[in-house]
Amino acid sequence: MKKIKVNKLFIAAIVVVALIVVGTVAVSAATAFVESQSIGVGNAVELALNNAGVNETDAEITKAKLSLKDGRFVYLVNFSTGNETYKYELDSKSGEVISVTVLPSGSDGSNVGSGITLDDAKKIAAKTAGISEENCVLTSVKLENDDGKKVYDVDFYTVNGNFRNYYEFEISATDGTVAEYKTEENLIAIPDAAIGVSPVITSDDAKIAALESVGVTSDNVTALKTELDYERGAAIFKVEFDVTGDGFVTEYEIEVLAFDGSIIKRETEYKNTGAVNYPGNNDQGASEGGTNTGEAITIAQAKEIAFADAGLDETQVRLKKAQYERDDGRYVFEIEFTFNGAEYEYKIDSRTGKIIDKEVDYD
Repeated sequence: MKKIKVNKLFIAAIVVVALIVVGTVAVSAATAFVESQSIGVGNAVELALNNAGVNETDAEITKAKLSLKDGRFVYLVNFSTGNETYKYELDSKSGEVISVTVLPSGSDGSNVGSGITLDDAKKIAAKTAGISEENCVLTSVKLENDDGKKVYDVDFYTVNGNFRNYYEFEISATDGTVAEYKTEENLIAIPDAAIGVSPVITSDDAKIAALESVGVTSDNVTALKTELDYERGAAIFKVEFDVTGDGFVTEYEIEVLAFDGSIIKRETEYKNTGAVNYPGNNDQGASEGGTNTGEAITIAQAKEIAFADAGLDETQVRLKKAQYERDDGRYVFEIEFTFNGAEYEYKIDSRTGKIIDKEVDYD
């Protein structure tokens, strides 16, 4: 019988090809399985566009694919508009934004015209929050046009044990001024010993603990109120108040554990009020004559406008709220008061004095 000689190199080549084919099939199968458990590339693109506030018709999608990164499957979604380039990473299962980078189109992010850079904005946000930049997990960084002014929206969170603390900043792209920010900080978990126990501290004790936690006293705040509530069966006091200064107002909501006075959660909303003298819940710092700063009206004038529209004067009403805040992209005064059982609520444009909205409840 004649022996057939087989080239060993030929056999080895066949084996290698076979392994490559098997490996490719295995990878394809694994990828297909992951995709079957994921939100899908179309949904990933839609989520990224929605997060950026960009319409699909205004975006050029340059990348949209499922990828394995740092042991985690993510969708990479890149797109550009006429002004910015966006780079997103989203969790493949939940669609949660893991990271996002926004750069001016054709730029490395070193400059936006004349002003601060994207990296500057990140640093300013972290420094203002008192957090190391390395500990900030960015979820959104966007360059936007707000009432004709370029601003950076910088959103991030930090990890505190089993908690996440959330931060949202709006920073001027021109000079780095913090226009406003919001924070939600979970400080400690509710201990089991506090569950099902009646309040040990009083409402006044809770107020003192809340004020001390941010370094103010009752003389420095307005709109101070306390409410007893329950969370996971534990009694807590929710303490709310405003701190108003020269050109800013900060609103606080602080949760105090009624078991021992510990601060378990703190929410903050800061607004740079700019031209308005002293917005807040009283007239401290604003001139009695209602002198304008630039084109803006004062809080005293806003109250007068609301009272006059209701056919009343200040001596007849019980003032509940007089506050400066941002509403649908513009700054307004919210004025609330009661008279003879009726409750009046007004929104007044802070620059023109025009009544934007009013409600009267006679219940």
